Amino acid sequence: NGWIPYRVMSTSMSLEFAYNDYSTALMAKGLGYEEDYLKYERRSHQWENLWNPDLRDGEHIGFIDARYEDGKFAFIPPGTTGGSWTSPFYEGSSWTYSYYMPHDFDRLIELMGGREAFVKRLEYGFRNHLVKYDNEPGFLAPRAFAHAGRPDIASYWVHDTMDNGFDLNGYPGNDDTGSMASWYVFCYLGLFPNAGQDFYYLNAPRCTSAEIMLSDGKVLRIKADAGKGRVYIKSCRINGKEWDSPFVRHSDISDGGLIEFELSDVPVR
Repeated sequence: NGWIPYRVMSTSMSLEFAYNDYSTALMAKGLGYEEDYLKYERRSHQWENLWNPDLRDGEHIGFIDARYEDGKFAFIPPGTTGGSWTSPFYEGSSWTYSYYMPHDFDRLIELMGGREAFVKRLEYGFRNHLVKYDNEPGFLAPRAFAHAGRPDIASYWVHDTMDNGFDLNGYPGNDDTGSMASWYVFCYLGLFPNAGQDFYYLNAPRCTSAEIMLSDGKVLRIKADAGKGRVYIKSCRINGKEWDSPFVRHSDISDGGLIEFELSDVPVR
């Protein structure tokens, strides 16, 4: 069908399998298996089969939905959060899962009406607690702003999440063998991986100085004029090079080096 028909976890699995297919495509390409690369790259876009252009929540229209075997959509209200083993949406709602396309944000932005509309809608989702960060499905959601050209807003919501979701009493959700803690540590350092791909997102770090021990004795150092309220990146240098992108490739830092941040308490675009 190109999707898993409506049943428990069917929507969540369909989205995750699409990304698994993309990861498989990257592996096939790296190994020189062009036919397999093309096959799995095509399959990786099948998440769009679950995009219901007519599903509405207030003024917002177009969401990921569950779909029956005959092709009809279930029209599950986008704010409905599925529990564990009880819903096509596993431990999340369509508001959150509608931003789970780690390999296809550009297409998602198109479906949501372009960059400006995308940013406005995602901010609405965060401000109204519709897009949740207390579970793995929402880990990349704040980073989606960067794909729409607004890394400043991404950094703002990353810091908002750290401030309001984490404290000395614990995490906003189940740590699940370290995932929640790892999310915080990466964000605290100022970079976060899009797992399965070869790049990291940059955000204003919380630390003024840190060292990450890599293989073969290599060290990646991070320095920043971090302080209260400084949640935006004003400028960045990586190994002495001025950096004007919200992304950094693994190859740029895999041999270690230095990332230097100059931060600000006002948005910098």
